[in-house]
Amino acid sequence: MNKYTCTSKVHKIPDVKHSVPEDWITVVANETLKPHTFIRDCELHIIMGNDNILKSLNFKHKGIDDATDVLSFNIEPIDDFVAVDDNTNLSSGIDDFIMPESVTGLVGEVIISVEKVISQSREKGISFDQELATLVIHGILHLLGFDHADDQDYQKMQKLADKAYSAVMNIS
Repeated sequence: MNKYTCTSKVHKIPDVKHSVPEDWITVVANETLKPHTFIRDCELHIIMGNDNILKSLNFKHKGIDDATDVLSFNIEPIDDFVAVDDNTNLSSGIDDFIMPESVTGLVGEVIISVEKVISQSREKGISFDQELATLVIHGILHLLGFDHADDQDYQKMQKLADKAYSAVMNIS
């Protein structure tokens, strides 16, 4: 069993009027984080926002003047938290600590548009919780350093996403 863990904290901005299942988000986050080995305790924040916030952040950080469904922002370098196997392009930062191992660090934030969860779940014909799970998983995997820039990266990220999604759907 891993000595270190990464915990998630769910936040909802006041403008979001839709009910958000915080316990469900935590379950999804825990299943997504489960296969990864952490080299120090950490936390990540999942923020339930709206299209206006996602549009503003998308423009500020990516230069895209449009709302999106999910954005992820690392606060501290991911290799300060996650031990990675030799099959990825990430490396362990176990010798790079600035903060003592005993101090919990903040990996980053995943910001999700509740409005997009609603509209995309309707478009796909799935439940709100299923679409929310997809976006939470996707956002967390980005925080952990996974991407879909090319086909090989996409396949690796999708395999982890499918595994986490299957696990949470079996729990529900």
